[in-house]
Amino acid sequence: MNKLCYFVIVIVAGFIFSDESIAGRIIMVHDTKVTMDTEWIDVQLTIKNEGDEDALLVYPTLKLGNQVVDLKKAPYIAFGGAQQWQYRFFKKNLGMRHSGRYPLYLLIHYHDSQMYPFSSPDIIFIDFGHMQSDCAISGEFSASQNDGKTDITFSLTNQCSYPVSGKCKVFLPKELQARLSEKPFLLAQNSSQSIIFTIENQGALKGSRYRVYGVAEYSIANQHFTFAFPGMISITESILTNNNEYKIMGCIILIGILFFITLYMELGKAGWKSNQ
Repeated sequence: MNKLCYFVIVIVAGFIFSDESIAGRIIMVHDTKVTMDTEWIDVQLTIKNEGDEDALLVYPTLKLGNQVVDLKKAPYIAFGGAQQWQYRFFKKNLGMRHSGRYPLYLLIHYHDSQMYPFSSPDIIFIDFGHMQSDCAISGEFSASQNDGKTDITFSLTNQCSYPVSGKCKVFLPKELQARLSEKPFLLAQNSSQSIIFTIENQGALKGSRYRVYGVAEYSIANQHFTFAFPGMISITESILTNNNEYKIMGCIILIGILFFITLYMELGKAGWKSNQ
């Protein structure tokens, strides 16, 4: 095989694996301010890219009460740059019947230079009306890997002197998905309960860590309470493993094709010389 073919193989293989060997870093941080009056809840959101690579097609998703809204897409946020969004929720349409503390869910969507999608979740608490209670719920987070899936356990502890019931849910990036995202709980006074969610990979990158949230919501005496506790999931297996296998197979096939082309050319040259 001549030097030209070797050079072509090296160049093509470099293109095949370039998306893994050259990788920047995108770090999206936000500053969220919430104000309200008797009718409206105003959200002002600033998202900044503190990484070393531009983030493409960036947009936030907000969820408050029973309303979910995708805000306008920004074509890109350069590293070191920022983008602002504003949105106004009408209180009467949110379905928040009781005063208390509610979660404002924020999911930031963005893409890297190769248009691979990422997302980052966060929760902002909103105090809606007057709150007064001496009851509290605490929690702990743990995660364990099992056959490529992750079981996350939220251990809830009722510190009240009376039973508390409500619902516990997980808030995840789009790259992860729960088989069942919401489960009820019932805690006797001064007792604990463990709630397990099974998380599956929907495009999370191998070797990456993703923030997840457990959220407990409950009502006491016509007051609404929210308790959230964050955790991290490390991805040990990824659907991209199959993609790597396809790339390796494609590279082998390409090398084989180039080999037979080179062999054909060399045999042709030998036949031409023998006819001279």
